[in-house]
Amino acid sequence: MEQTIPVFSEEWAKTLLEIQSKIPLRDVEAFLSSKVDTQKPYSKMYVIVKDTVNTGHAVNSVGHATISLYLQHEDNPFVKEWVRNSFRKVTVKATEEEFEKAKTFPYEHVVITESMLGGIETVVAFVPRVEWDEFFKTLPLYK
Repeated sequence: MEQTIPVFSEEWAKTLLEIQSKIPLRDVEAFLSSKVDTQKPYSKMYVIVKDTVNTGHAVNSVGHATISLYLQHEDNPFVKEWVRNSFRKVTVKATEEEFEKAKTFPYEHVVITESMLGGIETVVAFVPRVEWDEFFKTLPLYK
C-alpha cells in the first residue's frame, strides 16, 4: 500500500522526465473547464508534512508527493473523479507520532523521503476520498 520514493534520485529524475507524457491533456482540460457542483460532497487529497521539516524542503516534498500519487494511481476511480471534479488538497502538519499513525490507516498513499535530509520521510499523501477519519481533520493546517 505504501511506496517510498527518494527525492532527487536517478529514479525520481526519470519519473519527472516522463510526467508530460503521463498526464493526459484531456484530464487537465476537463478540470480547467469543469463547473464544480457545490451541493455534492467533493473529494480531497490529504497531504501530511512532518512538523520538523523546514519550509523549503516541505514545499518541494509536497509537490513531489502530489505528482507521485497521481502518477501511481491515475487509473484509480477516486483519483479520476478528483481530477475532474474537485482537485482539492488539504495540507496539514503532524508530529512524528501523528505522521506514523496516519500511515497505519487503510488508505492508499505514497511517502516521500528527502535525500538532502539524510533520507528521512518528510511527507505522506493519500489517494483522494470524500470521507476521512476524524484523526485527519484534527491535524493543523500547514501554514
